[in-house]
Amino acid sequence: MPSSNLKHLALHKSVVESIKNGEFNIWPVSTVDEAIPLLMGKPFRGEDEDSVIAKIAERIDNFEKLVQPHGIVERIKNWLSWH
Repeated sequence: MPSSNLKHLALHKSVVESIKNGEFNIWPVSTVDEAIPLLMGKPFRGEDEDSVIAKIAERIDNFEKLVQPHGIVERIKNWLSWH
């Protein structure tokens, strides 16, 4: 949950008990960099080939290899290079 919402957190007694028993967790986070590892079990950024950013970049690279010269990705890249 966003750490800025922590002060407004109100939990039912059963949830509090589940937390005490280690059956449920709430992790306050301030950034996506903190949330992604909790949700996906992988680092968001970094040198690691298994990081989420590295996997996204790999998929984009693989997609771009299939793109035709006048495909949407190429047109966007050309447009961005002119602006």
